[in-house]
Amino acid sequence: MYTENSENIEGKILYKGHKLGVDENLLSKILEYKLEKTTNKLYLLDYDSNDTWFVTTKFQPILAINKSYESLQTKAEKVLGKHRKIVITMV
Repeated sequence: MYTENSENIEGKILYKGHKLGVDENLLSKILEYKLEKTTNKLYLLDYDSNDTWFVTTKFQPILAINKSYESLQTKAEKVLGKHRKIVITMV
C-alpha cells in the first residue's frame, strides 16, 4: 500500500482512491487470514499488534475484515504519516 502521492509505485494497481472506499471483496483478498476448515473459524490479522488475530466465522467475515483493515490503516499511518488517498498494488 502506498499513499497517493508516492513515487515509484511498483506492481499492478488494484485500487486507487480514498482509504475508506476500498471494497470489502478486495480486502478479503489482500488481508492476511487463516481458516480452520473443521470449525469454519476465520482469523484475520491485527496488523497493529504482535501476532493477534480477529476471530469470526467464514459465514460472517465483514466485521473482522473491517477491524483488520482499520488496524492496517493505523500501522500505515505510523509508518507513512496521515493520509486520505491510497494506492493498493499487487507485486
